[in-house]
Amino acid sequence: MNRPIRIALTALCVFTLASAPSFAAYPRSGGMPQFRGDWYPVVGAGAVYQVDNKGQAGMSWEISVVGQEAGGYWIENRVGAPEESILKMLVTTAGPQRLIVKAAGQPAMELPVTLQAQQVPETNLKQTAKLIGKEQITTPAGTFSCDHYQTNERGGPVDAWVTASVSPYGLVKMTSRDTTITLAKLVKGAKSRITETPQKIEMPKTPSLTDLMSNQKE
Repeated sequence: MNRPIRIALTALCVFTLASAPSFAAYPRSGGMPQFRGDWYPVVGAGAVYQVDNKGQAGMSWEISVVGQEAGGYWIENRVGAPEESILKMLVTTAGPQRLIVKAAGQPAMELPVTLQAQQVPETNLKQTAKLIGKEQITTPAGTFSCDHYQTNERGGPVDAWVTASVSPYGLVKMTSRDTTITLAKLVKGAKSRITETPQKIEMPKTPSLTDLMSNQKE
């Protein structure tokens, strides 16, 4: 998985942790591991995960490929039923190109893509984790032949089982000290749940060093 795709994957995780009411109570440090996976986009395909965190109520998290445009893929992330929050992102090999968000009961908004590459942690299992071997993993979605990877984070070891037959990120199961993410269902025929034209939101421009120095001289 190349770096632009890792940026998109991390953006989904950041949005999920920050926006969904059911995720708001999850520990921000050590409790929720960095989402691990690879990159297998198929338009109309996706995955629904059950996320269980120790001491918290479980929740459903859906990630689907809902379209293709300008050589990239529209990835839609949905979390927090019935108070659903949605993030829709157009991802190309150059990185995220468009970012649309919609909270329950609110209009859709298109935000500037401001995620900086240097802020994105490594999520490529093939480069950062140890390959344990091939294993058969059974979940509510079925039985899958997976590559088992293991890595370490602040909370301890993280194990992830991935396969190319699950779109878009290949994840079948991931476990850490406090969290388990399990594939609950494969999605077929996925379509975007954002149907209205989003409102474009312009973020305030950050003044440059030259601007700041000019203001001091005035």
